[in-house]
Amino acid sequence: MSPAEAVMREPGGGSRVAGWIPAGGARVLGVAHLPEGPATAGVVVCPALFAERSANRRAEVLLAHRLTEMGVAVLRFDYRGTGNSEGDARQLTLDAARDDCLAAAQRLRERAEVEAIGVLGTRWGALVSACAAEGVGARALALWEPKVDADDYFEELLQTRAFHLLWHRGRRDYDGVEPRLDASRAFDMPGWRIEPALLRSSLGRSVAGELGATPPPTRLVHASGSRRDGERLRDRLIGLGARVDASVLEGWATWWWTPNRLMDPAAAPPALEAAVPDTAAWFVERLAA
Repeated sequence: MSPAEAVMREPGGGSRVAGWIPAGGARVLGVAHLPEGPATAGVVVCPALFAERSANRRAEVLLAHRLTEMGVAVLRFDYRGTGNSEGDARQLTLDAARDDCLAAAQRLRERAEVEAIGVLGTRWGALVSACAAEGVGARALALWEPKVDADDYFEELLQTRAFHLLWHRGRRDYDGVEPRLDASRAFDMPGWRIEPALLRSSLGRSVAGELGATPPPTRLVHASGSRRDGERLRDRLIGLGARVDASVLEGWATWWWTPNRLMDPAAAPPALEAAVPDTAAWFVERLAA
């Protein structure tokens, strides 16, 4: 155990170990959830960005708890320049996030002494996990509320920005808030900023395109409010020859479309917590194959 690591016992058994992971000249904070006995496999969690990172964290932690109870180790981490990791947020790129995932997977293999690795990607993290899947040697890939491609994802964020400005600031000059995707400048969002480096590195890239010719078995989880995204992505992955399991949750899982979310930030939490039991069982089955 490194002196720089912090260890906490989990109430249900097992342990949680937080420590630094070297990645790209910076240190990424990783949290490993380890079962009581030897782990049978491991899962790396690629989180969402911005406000979604906080909104989805509880579901990711609950998944980690469920998996460790089933003998699977989990490693959650923050991309460099985000959360509690080192680095400059202005330099965050999709490729840097992919490298962070690869470093996290290597740490999990060493810490849990496992070979079979799966990856979970949530929202923008789905694109990261797709980029990293081949390098990780992922045997299973689960995607929670992914968009089909990066362009769709950022356009949705900018539409959210427009709705926010119109609702909260009473703006009537729509020209001042109309979303325009421009990778040459930053966009101020409610509580965060989209930097040009992130846009430039992401635009034109898609989940299916990054997975390549031999995608691993994939589980797609969408809420009923974003069912169309799930259907489009499922069709593209099947076209690559992937074995796809898809499930639909009732409600809205993306934080800003939850009923009354724009008006009340404390409104009902995302529905992704409902995806935990089935996703955990799916990982255990696929990683044992």
